[in-house]
Amino acid sequence: MTKYLLYALLLVSLLYLESCGRKPYACFMTEPDEEEIHVNQPVTFYAGCSINAETFFWEFYGNDDSTDYGYSTTRTFYTPGQVKVFLIVVGQGKSTATERYITVQP
Repeated sequence: MTKYLLYALLLVSLLYLESCGRKPYACFMTEPDEEEIHVNQPVTFYAGCSINAETFFWEFYGNDDSTDYGYSTTRTFYTPGQVKVFLIVVGQGKSTATERYITVQP
């Protein structure tokens, strides 16, 4: 019995150590969906699909450049066109980023 407990503890320890060294993965979604974004409409960007991330930094490039921190942020766009959305995530002392162009419809 103690032999199996020792093996189980060893396995759990190895899995824990493996997860500590993983690089984070940056990913974000929008509400409403990207195809449904219109001017004067609040849009929530959230990093729910990011993995191993603890800190979130957002940058928006368009007619109204801005930045924000946190798991999610809400923006309202007042002019149609493309907005570049850039997300940097940090976890376990490592970072990664993703970017996408969002089209704001009239």
